[in-house]
Amino acid sequence: MRTARLVLLLLAAEGKKAAATRAAFKDTAIIQLCEVGMQLAKAPAVALAKYKVLTGAATAARAAEMLSNQAAAANAGENSSTLFKAIALAADRCANEATKRLEDFAPVSAKAALTGRKLSGAISEMAEFLRQISYKTAADNYCLGTAAAATAAKTLTELGCPSFEDITLPDDVKYDTNVITPSGFAKLTPSSIKQTGTASTKCVFLKGAADAASVLWRETEPEGLKILAGFVDLTPHETANSEDATMATLNSGAQNGRFPDAANDAAKTAFNTAQELNEFSTDN
Repeated sequence: MRTARLVLLLLAAEGKKAAATRAAFKDTAIIQLCEVGMQLAKAPAVALAKYKVLTGAATAARAAEMLSNQAAAANAGENSSTLFKAIALAADRCANEATKRLEDFAPVSAKAALTGRKLSGAISEMAEFLRQISYKTAADNYCLGTAAAATAAKTLTELGCPSFEDITLPDDVKYDTNVITPSGFAKLTPSSIKQTGTASTKCVFLKGAADAASVLWRETEPEGLKILAGFVDLTPHETANSEDATMATLNSGAQNGRFPDAANDAAKTAFNTAQELNEFSTDN
């Protein structure tokens, strides 16, 4: 009988071992990414504000040209007619330059708006997923929170991410230069974003294992995984404490306001397009 009980205890222990989970994600890291996402989501508003300035300049120049030509025609044969014609020619040059600026601006604004909103949405989607599977009034296990407790965020916006319901353009039409700087996404901390201590066994997300329906990653050590729009590198692992989730080094490394190695890197591409939009001058 004692032998049978011992076998049952061993089987139970093995079952618990198989079900052992991995580290939760630091809520502070997700909040940092939400702040970046909030800035990237501004791209359409930033672009629209610049577009209005550029179109206003083009419209004003064309209006000045038209009025000057009318004045020249009304004063034909007089010295003032020559002056009005000169003004009309200058206004025409200004209008052509403004139109060219609009043509140059179109691809810049389109790339920034498309990339910014896409990555902002990807960050929000993953942040909301982690929040929803973690937030409860009481929870012993969670995937997002502090070292001691699950996240207290009841909504996505409490993490600082843009909500999915709000599709209005923000009133603030400038990027926060404390978040997006010439060197990179300054608020991000490039380090492990997995929790430690008691929170190191709270979430199954980073657990790797052999191909089985009971695990998320059906490999013992899957490689090349990225989440949160490419800002975070994942390293699930079958061995406890060997897993990791790391914030990519994006707070620095940009040169003259651009990451030089942005090809096939969504996060760096988003930074570069935001910087290009931000630097596009509306001066005439």
